[in-house]
Amino acid sequence: MKENKPSATATLIARSQIQLAQTQSWAVDAGYLAQYRRFVAENSPAQRAFLKLTEIFAIPGLYLHFALRKKLIESIVQSQIEKGAVQQVVVIAAGFDPLAAALHEAYPLIRFFEVDHPATQVIKMDALADAGSNLFFCPADLTKTSIADALAPEWFDASLPTIFIAEGITMYLDAKQLDKFFAGIRVRAQHPDSSVIFTYMARSPLGVIGFDSQTWLARLWLQLQGEPMKWGIEPENIPGFLAARGFTLNRDHSAADLSARFMAGRKELRLARGENICWASVANT
Repeated sequence: MKENKPSATATLIARSQIQLAQTQSWAVDAGYLAQYRRFVAENSPAQRAFLKLTEIFAIPGLYLHFALRKKLIESIVQSQIEKGAVQQVVVIAAGFDPLAAALHEAYPLIRFFEVDHPATQVIKMDALADAGSNLFFCPADLTKTSIADALAPEWFDASLPTIFIAEGITMYLDAKQLDKFFAGIRVRAQHPDSSVIFTYMARSPLGVIGFDSQTWLARLWLQLQGEPMKWGIEPENIPGFLAARGFTLNRDHSAADLSARFMAGRKELRLARGENICWASVANT
């Protein structure tokens, strides 16, 4: 992202969900939609036209993918909370993600943390000035600060079972940053029931990193915004990748899984494919 400006990707995701709700209201939770509008306001006619053209010519099916991956991540988090298996939820590089903003009200005994760049987070903090005392904001530039350092020990208790969420992040990190990123999570994931949910680009056999429907315009846009994709991995290599970083795979969800779970009777809709949602637990030592 550009210095002192909110993440372009974070803004695009929020606006895309407001746009998607106009035609596919089933895909966007009403509570989440209200939060998106608090963070970026309603789309103007010009923005609606831009968003429509962007999806058509850059990555068809991307906005629906954003919505369904959020549904899946929320379902995992809520399931773990309902089971009493988690006491803290950490959303890393949260952007304008509404998950913590919405769930902290529903689960007042669970502590929610958002770690994000100050330029984006200040907008969100203003919008959530009336948030409950169980929602904590941790400003940090994660290109310079580790997750371990960003989570202030006076608020965060590493000994409690915690879910860490890293949605739409890993593809923008190089190998060195990626190792630092997961090392920071592992330092703070001390409880044996802690886990991490992260998304990653499923690299093709030819080494291509991107969505199946992605065009050259998408790559150009990411380059211009200072957010090019740098990393991806073949899904079959995920277990080894996790083991080397102190985690074990619970489930790796592909676009086919999202479609089967959420799109029954809507197979005619285009869903971008190429980003997987991985849920992994702390490895037993």
